[in-house]
Amino acid sequence: MNNNIKDSIKYITDQTNKVNGFTVPENYFEKFEEKVSIESNLYLSKKIPFKTPENYFDNLEDSIINKITDIEKQPKSKVISLYKKTIQLIPTAVAACVLVFLSYTYFTFNTDNEIIDFNNITTADIEDWYENGYINTTEEDLSLAINSTNLNLEEDIITSIELNNDNIEEYLNTIENSTIFNEIE
Repeated sequence: MNNNIKDSIKYITDQTNKVNGFTVPENYFEKFEEKVSIESNLYLSKKIPFKTPENYFDNLEDSIINKITDIEKQPKSKVISLYKKTIQLIPTAVAACVLVFLSYTYFTFNTDNEIIDFNNITTADIEDWYENGYINTTEEDLSLAINSTNLNLEEDIITSIELNNDNIEEYLNTIENSTIFNEIE
């Protein structure tokens, strides 16, 4: 009847025609407990493996008291209160928050949304930039710019100046003689 049990090794090997490669000697587990107890008795003798030094417990109390008094003699370490540190940092945190809020409102709600382009720049601004040295151009750059715009500067200057006898007389009276000779040459 044991031969027909489905969980038996013989039944499984008959059905699958495969032999299991793992085998255990007969009566191995019956003698296993005896072998373990014999080997453990060999390795573990009845002798206690840990020893305390002689007279250890006689001097133990004195050594502990000496260590405690040495610790008490040491200077106490300084304790920094976390609460005090937190209180000291609060004004700095508040100032930082106010600064962030003000900068946010300035950049977000700034109503001067004026777009700067070349039409908004005045001639006075450009002159100021040249005088303060913010714009560096050479004479060649200026001559190229004037030639490329097709300006008739001489005609514009002549037509803008009103020449009459009173203006000429006033000019000649205010100028020195040496300057007149330099202009004539």
